Amino acid sequence: MADGAPPKVTGLRCSPSEVDNPKHVVGVSKAPFSLIPPVALVALALAMEDGAYKYGEFNFRVSKVTARIYIEAAQRHLLAYLDGEEVAADSGVKHLGHVMACAAILLDAASVGTLVDDRPIPGQVGEALEAARQMLAVKRAERAERAEPAQQQDRQPADSLGAIIIGRDGRMEWQAH
Repeated sequence: MADGAPPKVTGLRCSPSEVDNPKHVVGVSKAPFSLIPPVALVALALAMEDGAYKYGEFNFRVSKVTARIYIEAAQRHLLAYLDGEEVAADSGVKHLGHVMACAAILLDAASVGTLVDDRPIPGQVGEALEAARQMLAVKRAERAERAEPAQQQDRQPADSLGAIIIGRDGRMEWQAH
């Protein structure tokens, strides 16, 4: 590449820059559906078919749906997958297909006005996650130092390096000591 960066590795047969067709120029400005792995669409379709059989096709467009029901269902499927279970026992469909179906239903219901947003008022999870990331970076660096031969006698234990605090503005943050 001209800027000195190495070329990106792709699974494409040819470079899109090799195409000069006018349709290509228009097409690249649209949603890139070809980036969705086909196997994901298969898992999503099977989960959607299972839901259509149980509850009716596109029921979420005619009946209101609550966000938390689908969030909780997605979480249960993610937890089962995390715990090593690939397929839901009740449907025979992959858990990750069910997760995608839950997200698809939430997106669709929101787009047609049938979503009841019953999520709690916004909290501080973004700040908490960032504070936790910073805290873990410090603790992991300290652990890495302890794993190396001792070069300094006055190291601080990881606990004394800092803490997650709630600032005056109510936001959580990592504060080093």
